[in-house]
Amino acid sequence: MEKIGELRKKFKAVSLEIMPREITVIFLLMLCTSFCFSLMLGLSTLITSVFGNSDSLLALGFSVVLVLAAELFSIVVSFILHYGFLLVLLRMIRGQKVSLWNLFVGFRQKRTIGPALFFLIPFSIVMIITMIPFFLVPDILSMDNMQEFFQSREQVTRLSVITLVIFTFSYFVIFCRFAFVWPYVYDNPGVKKLDAVKKGTALSKGRFFHFLGFQIAINYKFAIMLIVVDSLKHIIVKFSEVKNFWTYILGFTGFVTSVLFVATIALGIPFYYDSILAANPNPSRPSSPCEE
Repeated sequence: MEKIGELRKKFKAVSLEIMPREITVIFLLMLCTSFCFSLMLGLSTLITSVFGNSDSLLALGFSVVLVLAAELFSIVVSFILHYGFLLVLLRMIRGQKVSLWNLFVGFRQKRTIGPALFFLIPFSIVMIITMIPFFLVPDILSMDNMQEFFQSREQVTRLSVITLVIFTFSYFVIFCRFAFVWPYVYDNPGVKKLDAVKKGTALSKGRFFHFLGFQIAINYKFAIMLIVVDSLKHIIVKFSEVKNFWTYILGFTGFVTSVLFVATIALGIPFYYDSILAANPNPSRPSSPCEE
């Protein structure tokens, strides 16, 4: 297994070339995902307004089912978009021709449906774990105290940070096992639905800490930067008289750092796969067994 330091040097060379294009794709992905969730939210609101005021238990139950189905559908769509996103990054790494339409290729490939539906299970586990802080603070669950609680900026900030940390940690630990499923699906167009999950998951077996170490090696600077920026924002808001200017500067710096942080994490997945786990590992190979 290749040493993390050597792998990091190769990643740096690749990321310098790919990162600007990747960030463009990330914003497009965010736009598509936001549109999808907004559409589902609007549909959920419409369903609630039509059936929510009904006295019929059947109508209320039907509305709940429809809202839940809409939300689950939007999550599945986001998973399929994630397949297209990793496909685009993998093709960039391999020096293949890339089109923005590759981002949506998962919607016309039946083999993506099985893994996307399966991912609902670990995603649900992550969301349940993320909700733990809300159950540890009884005041939040009380409708009488909820408004008062959320009026406290300090309490909201603390809860947001704790929730974000729990979500990020649990998401990474749980989904790390499935990180290479989508690249495996791309490289094996003949694979059957859930077989892709089984075989793609097998690729990460025995490599969790190596992959984790690689991600830490390429991301620790951004993580430190985010902590420093957030700490400075709190200090300035509390003690400085010139709050607005420095808050905006630090806010912009934090936003840029966050984008680079996300882009690096995302690019690290197909790079690690293509460098170590693929059938013929080579980060610059020009061809793929999968269709364009």
